[in-house]
Amino acid sequence: MNLAIIIPAYNEEKVLKSVLESLPSKLKGIEKIFTVVTDDGSKDKTYSIAKKYATVALRHKINLGAGSATITGIRYAVRILKPDIVITMDSDGQHDPKNIPTLIEPITASQADVVIGSRMLDTIGMPVIKIFTNKIANLITFIFSGIWTTDSQTGFRSYSKYALSKIHLRTTGYEYCTEVFSEIKRNHLKFVEVPVKVIYSDYSKSKGQSISNSLNIIIRLINRNLTKL
Repeated sequence: MNLAIIIPAYNEEKVLKSVLESLPSKLKGIEKIFTVVTDDGSKDKTYSIAKKYATVALRHKINLGAGSATITGIRYAVRILKPDIVITMDSDGQHDPKNIPTLIEPITASQADVVIGSRMLDTIGMPVIKIFTNKIANLITFIFSGIWTTDSQTGFRSYSKYALSKIHLRTTGYEYCTEVFSEIKRNHLKFVEVPVKVIYSDYSKSKGQSISNSLNIIIRLINRNLTKL
């Protein structure tokens, strides 16, 4: 089996090299591991670092959003690299690569189509504001998808080849995280949650979603659903 790790990145020159170097070069049951970085219109050296340390470096000329950057990476991987499993993870260093085997095991064991790496199953050390905003986002996700999840906004996920053949995403920002759950329900895909540890540094704490951004997500999700009517 082959694995592709998709990493959307925007102005991450400070940490991207260490993130890429920390990824595993070998995993049990995996023949090849590809890393695909999508530079989402960065103004720093993110793209140069990606070209040097990732298997594939893609680039948006302008900043389109986390959803667009993730989707670009996934589409490239599916069409060109043809992996059996795809993992998405953030580029700010908060996701611990040691959790990757946990993310892929339910798929290799044919127990799930999508695996959600949940930070909320073990919130020790997680900033209170992030716990609060995540709970709001979980409620939003339930309203729009009908699926309850403990961590709807995590970027640390894995997908089987079958799941990616069914999931079709249209949103561009962080609302794509919620849209995935709508696609899981629409296509009757099986998903599981697994606990993941998060590496919180001053840098990673400055990233992520705010309450105001949660409101923007609601507006964009409403617009998306209206266009489907």
